[in-house]
Amino acid sequence: MLKNADPFENHYLGNYSRYQIEIYSSEMRSWRLFVKSFIAQYTVNFRMGVFWNGAIHWVNYFGPSLHFKVDDDEKLRKMPMPATPIPDRWEYGRRLRYFNEYREHLHLVEIYGPCTAKFDVYEMETDYSGWFVKYRVDLNIITIPFPEMITTYLDPTYLHYYKFAIFGIIREAGDEESYTVLHLPGKAIRYNLNNKTFNKICDFSPGCEDIQDIGYQGYLNFSWFNSFHYIETLASI
Repeated sequence: MLKNADPFENHYLGNYSRYQIEIYSSEMRSWRLFVKSFIAQYTVNFRMGVFWNGAIHWVNYFGPSLHFKVDDDEKLRKMPMPATPIPDRWEYGRRLRYFNEYREHLHLVEIYGPCTAKFDVYEMETDYSGWFVKYRVDLNIITIPFPEMITTYLDPTYLHYYKFAIFGIIREAGDEESYTVLHLPGKAIRYNLNNKTFNKICDFSPGCEDIQDIGYQGYLNFSWFNSFHYIETLASI
């Protein structure tokens, strides 16, 4: 668990806050202080940490991202970010559209344009030496059978011109079968990352229309952080 170490002090730290990390032991059924305190920018997204390679990873939208190795020397380390071609004079934070792991692979997607239906899926090296492009995706082909994913009144360079969210990057044992699950308006589809074929998985029930992430994903029901991997476990959660 990560929490503010001193909310009163944070008032005077400007763009930074002081945090501490506590670890819960399922055997002892108790919490213990793992890292006394550290200072980080408030733009680090501590709400959406990803566990991979024995560490928890957090993305910073405006500065150095972080990772914390569990059962190590109790130190935070900077995490390199991919050399995504960010437009000149870009004054906003990272356009993070996906950050998660699957089968011991850490993936990240950022989208800037000019065509937001084209993007790269990055994968992190296990030694943290950097990211590499694992897949190149072009979703223009799926706008033909699913024209509802286009917001016609927006400029095509706008982030939400194409209405879609990435639910997951699914790595299969045979990489040629790896795919991404995409959320389009009212439905979810499966898109093969290698041969570029796709098919509809399901429609969302009408009741889901009441759950909208307006402004972030362009009037979609859910986003990537609303989806979770199914894990079989006997542990009490």
